[in-house]
Amino acid sequence: MPCLYSSELMVLNLLQKDVAALTPSQQAAPTMGTVSWDGKYWVVEDTSGKKNLVTVYSLANPNQPKQLAVLQPGVAPWTDQITPDSRYAFEICSGNAQAHVNSSIAVIQLSSQPKVVKQIPLPGYGAEVGAFSPNGQYFYSPVPSANEVAVIDVKSQSLIKTIPVGQDPGGIFAGKYDWLKHS
Repeated sequence: MPCLYSSELMVLNLLQKDVAALTPSQQAAPTMGTVSWDGKYWVVEDTSGKKNLVTVYSLANPNQPKQLAVLQPGVAPWTDQITPDSRYAFEICSGNAQAHVNSSIAVIQLSSQPKVVKQIPLPGYGAEVGAFSPNGQYFYSPVPSANEVAVIDVKSQSLIKTIPVGQDPGGIFAGKYDWLKHS
């Protein structure tokens, strides 16, 4: 987990209930972090200082995370969700309202040489969260300035639909009900 008030990353051993590793971050102030479902990769965002950086680490040895890449996926990378097969991180970049830069989803290929393989533009700014459908076919991300939820097809990595919702949507949760079939 990122340590918000330092430039360190902490790896917790939940079975032993202790700190397995405390390692320096390559970023000034890491703020979010997600581990892939298979436990091989760790994606860490730095939302401070407007550097727009994301660092991908290998967790082959969880006690010594190894930096694989520092990426610039878009404007204001906020957090990510990792596909259930652990092949991609969908990095939610919130954009910048004052600079008229819309949100986007940067698709990061997770491998020994991580890279941004696609940018998916969203219809507005302020996106900060996202969730996969239970079957992993869709990715949903609220876009507050557009009062919509963006629906992305995971296989084609493209925006396929927006769903109008109430004012300023923020959080999201995907359950077993398939909204696309019933909308």
